[in-house]
Amino acid sequence: MSTRSCPNRVVLGVLMSPAHRLLDRTLLGLRVCGVMTGRAFELPVMYAQDDTGLVIFVGRSASKRWWRNLRYLTAIEVLTGGSWRSARAEVLQPGTPEREVARLAYERRWPRVRVGASDPLVRIREA
Repeated sequence: MSTRSCPNRVVLGVLMSPAHRLLDRTLLGLRVCGVMTGRAFELPVMYAQDDTGLVIFVGRSASKRWWRNLRYLTAIEVLTGGSWRSARAEVLQPGTPEREVARLAYERRWPRVRVGASDPLVRIREA
């Protein structure tokens, strides 16, 4: 497991503990394996939910690499409700109707966030 910062480890620890209810409405944990390295990365992320599943906006995407491992439908794990669950994730392509639905759901949930036309959005569905 690799988490890049102490705050990430602390937040993931809370998400795995009985105190997860304090953060469940706003954060979840992701476990993504690197395509080239096979290393597992765990990180907390903000999310929105719609009828199709969960949506994650990758803020400051140029400085992050984890989402690049999800270019195609990929097996991941999601930490919600205090435990890890299998899921599938993929980056939604700009200009598609599904991405627009996901963008609207994310901006509805997080009204101060504006998702640009080329900003990565990740769709997560149960496995």
